[in-house]
Amino acid sequence: MVPDNNNNSGCRQDPVPFAQDCLECEWRIGDEQATTVYSSNELVYGSGVITCQPSETGDIRLQFLCNDTLVSTLRVANGQSAMFTIVGIDQIQILGRTETLGHLMFFPRYSPM
Repeated sequence: MVPDNNNNSGCRQDPVPFAQDCLECEWRIGDEQATTVYSSNELVYGSGVITCQPSETGDIRLQFLCNDTLVSTLRVANGQSAMFTIVGIDQIQILGRTETLGHLMFFPRYSPM
């Protein structure tokens, strides 16, 4: 690569394209069973918001996985919302102790082929 006059570092100046989608869904879980709400055939990074509707049940856990290995967990209290940004995942699951419902928005980003 030959550096141009405006870029002395020799680094690439043309933008690398990234695709962004939007997943929005209502979810319902129950009885300590993980529910998959997002799955991809490639690693993604992204941001989102999860809301747990007020009820008499306990907290939920949002689990981020990579190749079926737990990467990170986000605990959301009953009746609360949480924002998140995560890197290097291919699956999102929601887990709770009793029947609970809520809302999820996730904006995955990945390199288009």
